Amino acid sequence: MHTILLALLSGILFGVAWPASGSVTPFIFIGFVPLLFVDQQISSGKQKGSIFWLSFLAFFLFNLISTWWIFCVDEDLITKLISIGTPVLLNPLFMAITFKCFSNVKKRLGDKRGYWSFVLFWLAFEYLHLNWSISDPWLTLGNVFATRPSWVQWFEVTGTLGGSLWVLIINLFLFFLINAIVIRAGKKSIAKHLLWLALLFLVPIAFSVITYINYSEKLDPINITIVQPNIDPYNVKFTGDAGEQIELFLSLAEAKSNEQTNYIVGPETALPYSIWIRKIKENPMYKMLKDFNSKYPNTDIVLGASMGEIYNDESQISPTARKFRKIEKWYDHYNSAIQIDQSDSIQIYHKSKLVLGVETMPFPQFFKPFQDLIFDLGGTTGSLGIQKERNVFQSSSSDVTIAPVICWESVYGEHVGEYMKKGANLIFVLTNDGWWSETPGYIQHFHYSRLRAVETRRSVARSANTGVSCFINQRGDVLESTEWWVSGSINGTLNANDTITFYANNGDYIGRVAAAFSILLLIWTFVKRFSTEKIN
Repeated sequence: MHTILLALLSGILFGVAWPASGSVTPFIFIGFVPLLFVDQQISSGKQKGSIFWLSFLAFFLFNLISTWWIFCVDEDLITKLISIGTPVLLNPLFMAITFKCFSNVKKRLGDKRGYWSFVLFWLAFEYLHLNWSISDPWLTLGNVFATRPSWVQWFEVTGTLGGSLWVLIINLFLFFLINAIVIRAGKKSIAKHLLWLALLFLVPIAFSVITYINYSEKLDPINITIVQPNIDPYNVKFTGDAGEQIELFLSLAEAKSNEQTNYIVGPETALPYSIWIRKIKENPMYKMLKDFNSKYPNTDIVLGASMGEIYNDESQISPTARKFRKIEKWYDHYNSAIQIDQSDSIQIYHKSKLVLGVETMPFPQFFKPFQDLIFDLGGTTGSLGIQKERNVFQSSSSDVTIAPVICWESVYGEHVGEYMKKGANLIFVLTNDGWWSETPGYIQHFHYSRLRAVETRRSVARSANTGVSCFINQRGDVLESTEWWVSGSINGTLNANDTITFYANNGDYIGRVAAAFSILLLIWTFVKRFSTEKIN
């Protein structure tokens, strides 16, 4: 019975540590400890039970406490089930499999190698979860520090997986320390474990705080107006008059803009109904934006749009393309960002990290017949198309280059870092966080942008349809923000930056290394098991 209680304790510690679900961040450093004791008790034969199901229980509770707000998605039943299934069922399943792998390796290779496999396997799992079709990195352990960027200024070197590594090692050394105390290993051994634990915890924080205090931005001021229209995504945004929505956007923009304004930033799907890319200049909403832009010759407008592409030839179609019912043509829908400026050209980027269940079906090449079950929260039926390569928006009047990051993409550090390698010196996050009502969901999403600022040392302008629109500096500090469910606009100045951080240049290298060593460990474990069985 006490193994169940320990598993439940782990789940509670993880959940309460998470931003906006308790935000008691230090709990993350002890979350694995009860579960490690569960594994120790079962592996030694002192207790009966399944480490897989007990760890699943812990991780299920973790996911439930930290992401319960996903139940607030007010959509059709199929969409709701798919959306809820990933964080509430699949994530705990993947986490439990990872923990079970560690437990098995420990049995075969011994405690010393086994406990370090725990670190490697977990990092490999998080790396996989960042990069496959069932991706959901919301609960990557390093994300827990989103509300405390002063603790993790070294993310500019490691990214959030460095935070995960820190969490895992502290949990492991705390487990070793408690074990040493329980078995009465002696004062010298206990002191040694305590010293290592203190150093591993305090040195990264001290280094980070010193970096935070001494970090100075190079002055390169860009004047930006951020608009938060606050249009109900369920009852108005994708059913109301698009012209009225653009009029509201422009009136809010004009209230804070002037001749010195370099950028006006609007939210995801500010243009709510699909615009055919080849006919965008004929669209009345585009013309309204273009007319407004003519009043401000030094100002570029960056905002989100629902867009579509038509294919005349079946050989050109993508895995997500659908056929028109009555003609031999195919089309893709995109969740896009566009830049409108004084030139005749239009810069476009299509979102490439899509939300499972509401924007995409996993493994579209295999599940294409089922893609019409998906209901996009942008108002489009079927899986959305993606853009495989990042592209940046170049200012029409300066050397400023923008990384257009759309909603869910802001959770992916390596993905955002790729913009920096293409020359981006500012980040614009365009999002719509009104799907989950006033819950921790929109708060967590907002704070994750602070980690992207630290990782890339880029200032962030975040425009939400509703939620939190804000300015974030290169240390991850929030300079100014809007309130929830309030229509308005804010104006501020952010510094551009050209320096590429080690993390932005190298991405999730920690995950790649962990994945490589994990594969080797699994092969070693398999060979050892096969050899042992053959001898017996």
